[in-house]
Amino acid sequence: MIYRRPHSPPHLLTLTAGVLLTTSCVGEGADIDPADVWPQDVSITPSEFVSNVVTVAWHTDEPTTGVVSATAPDGETWSGRSDTPAKEHEVALLGLPEGAEVEISVTTEREGASATSEPVPTSIPWSWSGLAGLTVEEGAPGYRLTTAITPLPDPNVPDVVIFDDRGRAVWAVALPSDQPATSAKLSSDRSTLFVITGAEIWAYSLAGDSVRQSILGDLHHDCEPIPGGGVLVIQRVLRSLGEESVTADRVLLLEPDETSRVVWDSIEHLDELPPPIGEPVDGVRELTHANSIRFDEPTGDVLLSLARMGAILRFSLETGEHRWVISPFGGPLPATPEPVLLSHQAVFTETGIAVFANYTKGESCSRVLDFSTDDEAMTFSTSNTYSDPDCLESVALGGLADAGLGRRLISWSTAGVLDVIDADDQRLARIAAPLGVGFGYAAWHDSLYPVE
Repeated sequence: MIYRRPHSPPHLLTLTAGVLLTTSCVGEGADIDPADVWPQDVSITPSEFVSNVVTVAWHTDEPTTGVVSATAPDGETWSGRSDTPAKEHEVALLGLPEGAEVEISVTTEREGASATSEPVPTSIPWSWSGLAGLTVEEGAPGYRLTTAITPLPDPNVPDVVIFDDRGRAVWAVALPSDQPATSAKLSSDRSTLFVITGAEIWAYSLAGDSVRQSILGDLHHDCEPIPGGGVLVIQRVLRSLGEESVTADRVLLLEPDETSRVVWDSIEHLDELPPPIGEPVDGVRELTHANSIRFDEPTGDVLLSLARMGAILRFSLETGEHRWVISPFGGPLPATPEPVLLSHQAVFTETGIAVFANYTKGESCSRVLDFSTDDEAMTFSTSNTYSDPDCLESVALGGLADAGLGRRLISWSTAGVLDVIDADDQRLARIAAPLGVGFGYAAWHDSLYPVE
C-alpha cells in the first residue's frame, strides 16, 4: 500500500529560485561538442515523503555520467552521483541539514568533456522545531539513525530522524500512523528504511521516492533487516497455555514480496527457556517480552533479548534451533554473574555479545555489559561494563550499536542522550535532546548512500 506524505507545504523544500533551472554551461573536451553534454532542463524537486531529500533531474543530448553538488556559504559540500551513462538522469541528494542555504549544480561528463550548470540557491526549511534545542559535543563523524520519543504526539518532532555529527537533522519523517515508531533500521544495502509502528511495518526508500506499508498484527519493539531485502520482526500473539492465557512472541521473516513466515515461536521452545518473571496482568501472563532482535550474517544466527525472562537467546535463522540461552535463572550457559533485571537490546560483538541493561542487580544506573562467550566450550564471562559517569538512567527503551573503528553508539533513551564512546570507554561525542524528547534504538552509518 502506498501513501503520500501528508504534511503541509512548510515541511517541504522551498526553492528560492524556483523549481526549474535554465542551464548555462561551459564544456571542455577536444573530441566532444560541449553542447552534447550540457545538462538541460535541470529540475530540483523535494521528496513527497520525507524532509531533507531533493531529487535533481536533467537530460543531455548524448549519454553522460553526472555529479550533483550542493555548496553552503561556509564551503561545506554534499554530492550525489549518476555513474551509468544515460541521457536522462535523476539523483537524490541526501544529507542536507535543516536550515541549510545551499547552491545546487550539475556537472556532466563524457569522454573527457564536461559541463557544469549554473548553481541555483536552495533553502532547506526548519521543519522540526521540536529538535531545535539539541546540544552537541562534536568529535565522531558519521550519521546517527534513531526514533524520536515524546510522551504525547508532537507534530514538531519527527518519528524517525537521522542526525549528522553536528547534531543537525539530515533525514526526518513523520509517519502517517496513529502509533509511535519504536524501531527504525536501514537495509544492508542502505536503500530502504524499515520502521515499526504497532501492527505496521513501513518501508521508506532513503532516497525519499517511495513508501510501503505492511500490516502484520501486533508487532513488538524491534525489527532487523537481513541481506536479500527481507526483514525480521517480533510479533506478539495471545495464546492459550493449558488453562492460562498468555502473550507469546514469534519471529517473522517478511520477504521483499510482502509474504511472511514464522522462523521462531516461543511456545514451541518453552521447555528450553527459563521461567517468566512477574505476575499476570488482567488474567494474562506475558511469557517472554522479546524486545530486540539482531542478525549475524557470518553465522546466520539471531540474537533475541527476552526481557520477561531476564534472558538472551541465540538461535539459527535457518532451523530455529537454539544455540544457547543466557539467564540468571539458568540455561545451557552459566547464570549471568550480574543478573540483568531488565535488558532492552543485545548485539553481537567480536568476542561474544553486548547488552544494554536498563537495570542490573544493585545498580540504579543503566549500563552496557560485554559478555565473552565460547559457543563450543559453552563458557561465559563478563568482560566489561560501562555506565555514564553521571549515572544516566533509561527507565525504558535504550540501545547500542557499532560505530566503526572500535567505537560504540549508545542510546540512553528516556534520558534523551546519544553518545559515541571509544574502545577505552571514553566519550567522543554526545547529542542531547531538548526536555521532553527521548530516543529509541539507534544505529550508526558512515554514509547515507546505497552500498556499491
